[in-house]
Amino acid sequence: MKFKGLAIFLVKTILPITVGMVLLVLIVAWMTGMFNEKIEPGNEPSSARRFDPATQNTYEVREVQKQYLTEAVGTLKSAQRTEISSRVLAPIDRILVTAGQTVVEGQPLV
Repeated sequence: MKFKGLAIFLVKTILPITVGMVLLVLIVAWMTGMFNEKIEPGNEPSSARRFDPATQNTYEVREVQKQYLTEAVGTLKSAQRTEISSRVLAPIDRILVTAGQTVVEGQPLV
């Protein structure tokens, strides 16, 4: 009876862990290229590196001029700061100028 309990323990616990580890090792070996054909290090014979126009495609190389647009994010700040304030506290009845309008020194604004 003890043997049956041990077999169930092995099948339910140890076997899935072992299968998982083997699969993990196989996946890592595949990702590292262990199952791919390798080229031995060293010099290739020069005949293997010759260009054959009958079997290989040729393409014309030419220079292309492209215009590139560069975007930059930033903030603009005025060199001078203008602060408008009244000398006497009073309600404003009307505004005589609008934003962006050119004014001269001494011209009433409000």
